[in-house]
Amino acid sequence: MTTTPGGSALERLQAHIEAEVAAGLTNLDRYRGNHLAAITPFEQEVFHIEMHDIPRLGAAYWAWEVACGIIHDKLAGDPDLANALAAELEIVQQGRTLSAKDRSHTDFAEAWTAFAKLFGIPYRLAFAFFWKNYFMDVRLGHILHEGDYHGPDFMAVAHTEDEPPF
Repeated sequence: MTTTPGGSALERLQAHIEAEVAAGLTNLDRYRGNHLAAITPFEQEVFHIEMHDIPRLGAAYWAWEVACGIIHDKLAGDPDLANALAAELEIVQQGRTLSAKDRSHTDFAEAWTAFAKLFGIPYRLAFAFFWKNYFMDVRLGHILHEGDYHGPDFMAVAHTEDEPPF
């Protein structure tokens, strides 16, 4: 691992995520909803994810997508941290390669679960969170498969927490 001021890239990201989790646990209501770092009651039931798990899952998954180049943002306020992680961690290099091909591929989900383990997330929770977000992206039209047609108003359909999002 490459060591820089403040520790390795992984150590810096782990410290950042722990701070995000501590802050998130004080206000779990911000994690209710239909976006990446949130969960609906229906998703909780289907994927067996507890609300108190969402701050860690959301922070780690956001970091994963930034590290893989899916989301273009800074990690922990550092514009170079994603590239430093890729230099340090083979799993991030693998994630970058797989995300460029097909984010729905099981290998990408497996790479995410290996990354999640670095942040204390058990395999089952990481795998469930991956597919929760994947199906959310499909519902929102961000991921389309060959032959998919959702009609001209598909993106205009809003769902509330009180109704199934599908």
